[in-house]
Amino acid sequence: MNASTPLNADLAPATLPTPVAAKPAGPYQSFPTQLLPMPLNCFVHEAAQTLDGDPAWVTLPLLAEVAAAIGNARLIRLKRSWREPAVIWAATIGPTGALPAAALKLALEAIQLRQGQAVQHHALNMAKHKTQMEKRNESLELLLKPKPQPPQPLRHLLVGDITLAGLARRLEENPRGLLLALDDLGGWFGQLAAAGGAQHYLGMMHQAAPLKIDTQSFRHPTVYLPHPAVSICGSINPGQLPGLYADDGALSARLLLAMPPAAPAKWSDAEVSDSTLGAMDRLYTKLYQLEGLPDADGAIHPVEVTFSPAAQTRFVDFVNQLARQSTNMPTALAAAWSQLPGYAARLALIVHCCRHATDETAGDAMIVDEPSAVAGIGLAEWFAAELQRIHRSLHESDADRHRRQLLQWITAQGGCVSARDLQRGPRRYRRDANSAEAALRELVDQGYGNFEQIKLEQGPPEDVFHLMENPNCPVLQGGGDRISIFPRKNGDPVAVAT
Repeated sequence: MNASTPLNADLAPATLPTPVAAKPAGPYQSFPTQLLPMPLNCFVHEAAQTLDGDPAWVTLPLLAEVAAAIGNARLIRLKRSWREPAVIWAATIGPTGALPAAALKLALEAIQLRQGQAVQHHALNMAKHKTQMEKRNESLELLLKPKPQPPQPLRHLLVGDITLAGLARRLEENPRGLLLALDDLGGWFGQLAAAGGAQHYLGMMHQAAPLKIDTQSFRHPTVYLPHPAVSICGSINPGQLPGLYADDGALSARLLLAMPPAAPAKWSDAEVSDSTLGAMDRLYTKLYQLEGLPDADGAIHPVEVTFSPAAQTRFVDFVNQLARQSTNMPTALAAAWSQLPGYAARLALIVHCCRHATDETAGDAMIVDEPSAVAGIGLAEWFAAELQRIHRSLHESDADRHRRQLLQWITAQGGCVSARDLQRGPRRYRRDANSAEAALRELVDQGYGNFEQIKLEQGPPEDVFHLMENPNCPVLQGGGDRISIFPRKNGDPVAVAT
C-alpha cells in the first residue's frame, strides 16, 4: 500500500518480524506513514520534509497528541474484561539536539495553540469576575444579591515537567485527559523511578484505570481519578535506555519507541502547507468535541466502541501471532511485547476516530471497521520490529554495533553505495580501501545485500552494494543512463550506464 492507497482498500496483514535472537540489529526501516489516516499522513510527510528528517520524529509525538485530543471520550472494548483507552506513550530515541526538539515543537503546535487560547480565555474570565466583585463591594444593592459565580478552573490540555501529585491534581481538574510532553522524557522517568512508587501510579494512568492517591496535602488529602487518561510523548537520549530497562522494563515497556537516524539537520525551504494545517485544525476541533456519557451522579465515562466481526478476526490473529513469537524473549523485551496487542487496538481506535472526524468513512461511529483495524495492526507491527531492533542494540557486541551503524549509514544514502563511497563516509573507513571493501563483502556474506557491477563514464566498472531490504537503488532502477548517488567529477553527478 502506498501513500495514496485509501484505508478502505483490501489490505493484507503485514508479516511480523522474526524473533529477537534471529540476527543482530539490522538497518532502520522508515515509519509506514501510508497507514496513517488523512490529514495526519499529509502533515507527517510535509513536516518531515521541513525538518529534513525521518517521519518518525514527528509521527510519535503526533500520535500521542491525537490520542490526548480523543481522551476519555472514547475507548475500545475488545471483550467484557478487556478495554483499551485512547492513551499513547511514545518516545523517540536520539542524541540531545535540535532535531528531536524541533520535531516535538512542530508536532505539538496545534495543542500549544489551543492551550494558549484556553489560558487567554481563562484570564479574561478572571478579570471579568474581579471587576464584578469590586463593583459588588462598592454597592449596597449588589451586596444583597448572590455573589457572582467564579470562573471554571483553567482548562489544561498540556503539561510539562510535573510531579505525580501535580499530575493527579491536573487530572482531577481536567477529567477528559491530558498530554504530557517533555524534551527529556528519559530524565523524567528516571526521576520518578528514583523516587519510588511511580510504577503503580503510571501503570494505572497508562490503562486509564480508577486510581486513588492519598497525598500529604491538608486541603486535598485524597485524589480519586475514575479515568486518569494521560498520553505522553518526548525524546530519550540513547544513554538513558539502559537505566529505563534496569527495572526489567516496568516503565519502558509501556512506551512505543523509535530510534530513527539522527542526521544533522540541513536547511530546507519546505513548509507545512496552509491547507494541511487547516485540515489538522478541523480534525482537532472535531476530536475535542467528542463527549463521553454522564452517569447518574454526573460523572463522565468514555463511550465504548467495538471491532466489527472482520476487524475482530484480524485482531485475534495478530494477538496469537505475537504470542507465538514471545517464546524465550528476555524479560524486558517480553514486558514490552505484552503491550503490543493493546497498542494495536488503541492505534486502531485513533485511526477510526480520525476517519470519522474527517468524514472519510460513513460507517457506524461505534464500530471500528476492518480498514481501521488493519492500519492499527500494521502500525503495531512496525513498532514490534523497531522494539526488537532497539533491544538488540542494547545487547550487541562491538562487531554488531559497527554493522548496525554501517547499515544505518547505507540506508541514509539510499540503500546503495560503493567501496569508494564508503571511504568518504564513516570515519573508520576513510582512505582505507581494503576495510571498506571487506565491510561491504561481509554484509553480502551475511545476507544483507548484493553487489551489482556498473560501468562508469570514465574508468573501470565498479561494484555497487545495495541492501536487500531496499532494492530501489538509484543506479539499479530502470534502463539506460543512470545517475551515480555521489558526485564523481567536478562536483557534479556523472551519468553511468549498465
